[in-house]
Amino acid sequence: MRVVTRAIMGEAHGAALLVVGEAGIGKSRLVAAAVADAAGAGVTVLSGWCLPLSGGLPYLPVVDVLRGLADVDGGQFLKDTLAECPGFVLDEVSRLLPGLEATASPHSGVSDDGWRRRQLLDALRHLIRAAAQLRRIAIVIEDVHWADAATVELLDYLLVPGHATGVPIVVTCRIDETPPTDWVDRVQRNSRVDRLDLLPLTLAETAEQIELLLGERPAQSFVEATFHRSEGNAFFTEQLVWSAEQGDTALPAGLTSLLLSRTAAVTGPARDVLEALAVAGRPLDEPELAQVCAQDEPELRNAIRDLLSRRLLRAPDAAGRHELRHALLAEAVSRDMLPGARRDLHLEFANMMAGRAGRASAAQIAEHLTGAARPDDELHWRVIAAQEAESVFAAREAAAQWRRAVALWDEAADTDRVAGIDIAQMYLRAASVLRRGPVSRYRVRRSRSGGATYRNPDRRGASVHSGLCQSALKLRPSALCPRPPRRAPPRGGQGVAGCPADRRFRRREDPADEPGVVGHARRRPGGRTRRP
Repeated sequence: MRVVTRAIMGEAHGAALLVVGEAGIGKSRLVAAAVADAAGAGVTVLSGWCLPLSGGLPYLPVVDVLRGLADVDGGQFLKDTLAECPGFVLDEVSRLLPGLEATASPHSGVSDDGWRRRQLLDALRHLIRAAAQLRRIAIVIEDVHWADAATVELLDYLLVPGHATGVPIVVTCRIDETPPTDWVDRVQRNSRVDRLDLLPLTLAETAEQIELLLGERPAQSFVEATFHRSEGNAFFTEQLVWSAEQGDTALPAGLTSLLLSRTAAVTGPARDVLEALAVAGRPLDEPELAQVCAQDEPELRNAIRDLLSRRLLRAPDAAGRHELRHALLAEAVSRDMLPGARRDLHLEFANMMAGRAGRASAAQIAEHLTGAARPDDELHWRVIAAQEAESVFAAREAAAQWRRAVALWDEAADTDRVAGIDIAQMYLRAASVLRRGPVSRYRVRRSRSGGATYRNPDRRGASVHSGLCQSALKLRPSALCPRPPRRAPPRGGQGVAGCPADRRFRRREDPADEPGVVGHARRRPGGRTRRP
């Protein structure tokens, strides 16, 4: 714990600390204990959490950090910090904190989004650096294995030499999750980043943990049996010990069954709260729980106390929000619910969040509508989520939302437009962000030998981009060619290949060899051209 505490207090060698370990190994508890020690020494720790569904929510943990900054001294600290920043910082930060009074309206759309995205990242860097000049602060990002691409890009930006802010950053990550592996491998090569691997407990350490849980020295046979089943995972050990305390000797072999056996005795209002937290996928405060569970305040608090006494909830955070003790517990409870009950809860969350203007992400609402099996409503919110992602230059997330919207079109009720956008425009918006955003490195070229060469080993981006544009052309050729071409179309053609849009989709490099996404003229050796 001393390593993490020193990192949070800015006394470590590196600018950032990466805490890595498998699920349940104790990363969050270790960091929470270190945060408490650092706070006692006068450090203001700003924490952000990545959630299982945050892959489509741009800057979700960053927004948590900004809200924490806004809560310091009743908002006065944020005002003082902004006063020390260049003028453009307020306008850019207001993209993520809508409550701020920006001096200008944030730009929308994805035109010149590379420059705009860079300006947003630079604004966040200026804000963090200015805050550090006024007081000692540190940033903690939990569960970065669930982080969205925009958040990962910000972390990379802050760790680049020359972008130092003076604020230590501590990040936790599951090593058994595959999505962040490349990022972890890349960032740990940065000389300014230290890595702390949390290994499973040894038999002796497990015995010490069990003794702390029971308040007395356990029998060696019980320690060995528990260690054999938990394999040194601190969370699994805790669950096994608690079950043994209840006299449950016939425990199932799998962890999911074990966790469900912990919840089998939970009934009534406490069960409603347990299932609501499992489906929510994020921490909830008491007003939110009361609304979703339809419980009054005394009944709700009794239910929360019951769950806390069974060690099924974490201690409430600084904002008074509650969440289940482990993501695996939430997953097990959610899967064990009746499908109809799970859909009803997803719909309840979607309706509640949709009624909280400015406080809920459209992507979160859309995810709950997916669970509620409401394709008509989901399509509407997917379009909004895509536009929100574009407004903060999160091209990858925007493309994912547009692609999901396109997939939903056939499932939804008959309609020509959704939020003022038709299906052809959806294809084109998805293709546009694939070309303009960070995923533009997926563009494909045709080599002179006739083979396809890729600028990135991941070839899916190119095929997706091409397929989206071709689909849009089939649906509505005028989407790419709003004005008729000057020349007559080829015999039997639709006039698409000769329109200005054809040139728009060609690459500037090797234009004669570039196949693009629509037909184009190809030059023969003698200088003449022919149509494919």
